[in-house]
Amino acid sequence: MPGIDPKHRPEFRTKLELAVELLRWAKPWLGLLELPIWVVADGAYASRESLKPAKALGMTVVSRLRKDAALRTLPGLRPAGKRGRPRAYTART
Repeated sequence: MPGIDPKHRPEFRTKLELAVELLRWAKPWLGLLELPIWVVADGAYASRESLKPAKALGMTVVSRLRKDAALRTLPGLRPAGKRGRPRAYTART
């Protein structure tokens, strides 16, 4: 951006800030449909900075868990004879 005159440069914002701005812009328009708004995002957007504003706007966010997500408990021992893959995540205790 050195080629842009400083008085014409846009203010620096992170991608998360831009995503929240986009959600705030879209809410009034999509709210006219009177349907629940679901946001599907990559795991990079599954952080507090984007999830809290989306929740405040009444939106549901679907995303994968981030690599640094803190799981609170480990799955328990599997009962003998029970088929299928064990659960990857358990309820918080």
